[in-house]
Amino acid sequence: MSMTHAGTTPKTTGGGMFVLVAPGLTVVLLLPWILEVDNRSTAMVLAAQAAVCAIGMALGWSRGARPIQLILFTFLLAYLAVAPLYQLAHRRAAWGDFSAIALSERSFDAALLILLTTSASLVGFALSRGRHGSRPSPSSGRGPRPSVRPTAAWATLLIASVLTPGTLSAAGGLQNMFSTRVDRSQAIASQLAGGQTGLSYAVTVLLPAASSVAAFILFLYLSRSRSAMGLGRVRASHAFGLVVSSALLMVHANPFTASRFLMILVAGSAAIVILAPRSGRAGLTMAAVGLFGVLLVYPLLNFFRYGGVKQLVSGWDALASPDFDGFQQVANAIAYTDDHGIAGGRFTLSGLLFFIPRSIWAGKSEPASVLVARDRGYDFTNLSMPIGAELFLDAGTIGCVALMAGLGFVLGKLDTRWLTAPGSRAAAVVPVVAIAMLGVVRGPIGASAPIYLSVLLPVIFGLRSTPPSTSDRPQFVDDEDARAPLSRVADGMP
Repeated sequence: MSMTHAGTTPKTTGGGMFVLVAPGLTVVLLLPWILEVDNRSTAMVLAAQAAVCAIGMALGWSRGARPIQLILFTFLLAYLAVAPLYQLAHRRAAWGDFSAIALSERSFDAALLILLTTSASLVGFALSRGRHGSRPSPSSGRGPRPSVRPTAAWATLLIASVLTPGTLSAAGGLQNMFSTRVDRSQAIASQLAGGQTGLSYAVTVLLPAASSVAAFILFLYLSRSRSAMGLGRVRASHAFGLVVSSALLMVHANPFTASRFLMILVAGSAAIVILAPRSGRAGLTMAAVGLFGVLLVYPLLNFFRYGGVKQLVSGWDALASPDFDGFQQVANAIAYTDDHGIAGGRFTLSGLLFFIPRSIWAGKSEPASVLVARDRGYDFTNLSMPIGAELFLDAGTIGCVALMAGLGFVLGKLDTRWLTAPGSRAAAVVPVVAIAMLGVVRGPIGASAPIYLSVLLPVIFGLRSTPPSTSDRPQFVDDEDARAPLSRVADGMP
């Protein structure tokens, strides 16, 4: 592993070349489906979308692992490039509604909007790098670790512990927390006056789950701060907090009754906190694992939702299942805007300000996916609404492109702090933000913002930056650092 001073740039190999090769290789792999799409213009736009996602992924690991960028573009590739090509090539779509994307003009408009918003976010990520854009990653084994306010961790754990009995009561007992997601949801909805919305739902379901996750992340950081290599030399009190928060997660985020996105948030965030991937090789591993997980594992998690394999859809067929309805919903969103006009920020603001009850804000909107589904004539509303399409509903083409570029810029800044200031609070929230990208991309904001913001805000409050000392100045490594001994990359993935 080659080491240099912070002010110089060592020779890097492999990563830069892959940035050039990745888009072409991705398009070649998808070529059989591209050639089967009836509308050549739509096929070319989706091929370009796949290439842009591949570039985003490659840039996310070529000069050090950038978790947010990697996960964002990995999910975009699978969800809004690979799946749409499969659906158009095989003339199949989620919910059996191929007519939503069958029209050439409709499918082309949806593909173009997806390409524009994805490209805008990539530009935002690129601009965020600034003068650090050509720098290699810092050594993952060096630098300070973020510190945690113990009182914040204990307060968050206390909130989760106090509210959990209410969850168990609403669910009809502990046993129902380990039944199926459908059974648990129905039991809670029947007990709460407002069903699965409103203040009672927030206090009974949302806050206990979110505070349990936040407490777990904070105590995990507390435990990690005691040892460079893992959970050794952990204070007894911190170990106790970690055990209790883990037990609460078994209630609120177990695979049988919890949302897949909540389960993935817990497991993925913990993995990034523990492994702290910062090398280029670690980033490549993240991309490979992420793509495998989205395309193959993600649909199989429905086993826990339905309590068996009867309703599972696996293999390539899953790409035309409700798990991959993003392209279809983008097309439906465009049709909704044609009929009803631009919403002027109503959906986004209603999602972000989820904590304001409708009794105070009478004009508060339902999640965008619900209204779009009703407009399409669906009798079900548990649908996605990709963030680019939701911003299009609120701000039109120019507005959504600008907002996606701005979002990419902000997220890119967090990734840069992850690499260059590992002891900062901004770096410490990256694991949670990175995994949250799965739900953010899928949308709608009205469904994703409540859980992710309810987890993220206590984590931000509980963390504080550790100022670097002279001995902690970042050391930079060559991306080809896989041959380094474990002692030199103790904080990273092999």
